[in-house]
Amino acid sequence: MRRLAATLATIWRLALPYFRSEDRWPGRLLLAAVIVIELSIVAITVILNQWYNRFYNTLQNYDWAGFVSAILFFCVLAAIFTVLAVYQTYLNQWLQIRWRRWMTQTYLRQWLNTANH
Repeated sequence: MRRLAATLATIWRLALPYFRSEDRWPGRLLLAAVIVIELSIVAITVILNQWYNRFYNTLQNYDWAGFVSAILFFCVLAAIFTVLAVYQTYLNQWLQIRWRRWMTQTYLRQWLNTANH
């Protein structure tokens, strides 16, 4: 537990300056979007678990109309899940690039200002 607290403190110490910098609003929006998409993916996973129940019940009952309906519903879920997963990766990488660019500029500026070179 102590290692987890130390790791979270380190992450907080590294992340907080970026989210208070001049690039804070795009960073905050990207972080919020990534979190909302992650929660949406979790919701789709829960819906998919419920879908499994309905799908296998239709197979057990030999219900052709229910089977077709379940397959179409699965296709919609899979399409939404795929789009969300792709956008989550894209926005996450965009946030990482912005954060790394900010860190490089900030630390390089600090290093060059004190004539350490």
